[in-house]
Amino acid sequence: MNDNAFLLATSIFTGVLFIAIAIPLILRRVPPNSWYGLRVPATFSDETVWYEANVRTAKDILMLGVIVIAVGVALYYTPIPLWSKVLVWSGIVVGGVIAVLIHGWRYANRLLRKQQATGREETA
Repeated sequence: MNDNAFLLATSIFTGVLFIAIAIPLILRRVPPNSWYGLRVPATFSDETVWYEANVRTAKDILMLGVIVIAVGVALYYTPIPLWSKVLVWSGIVVGGVIAVLIHGWRYANRLLRKQQATGREETA
C-alpha cells in the first residue's frame, strides 16, 4: 500500500468511526455517563440538556465524518506532495474536532441557561 492509499484508508476509517460514534447519540441511546458523549458540566446538570446537546453535537460529528471521508478522497486525487496532504487532512480533523467540541459546549450551556430560566418562571 503506497502512502497516498494509506492516507485514503485512514480518512475512510476515521470518517466511518466518527459516523459510528454519532449514530447512537443521535438516536438518544446513550444515557448520561462518564465515558461517552458530550461530557461537560451543563450536560451533567440536566438530563434534557444531556440528550439535546448530544444530539446536536452528534450531528456535527456525523457531518465531520462525511467531510473527513470527502477530503481524503479529494486529496487522494490531488497532485500535491504527501506532506501537504497530511498537513491539510490533519488540520481538518483536529480543527473539526475542536470546532465540534466548542460548538457543543456552548450549545449545552445555552440549553442549561434556558432550562434554568424556564424553571424559575414556573416557580414564580
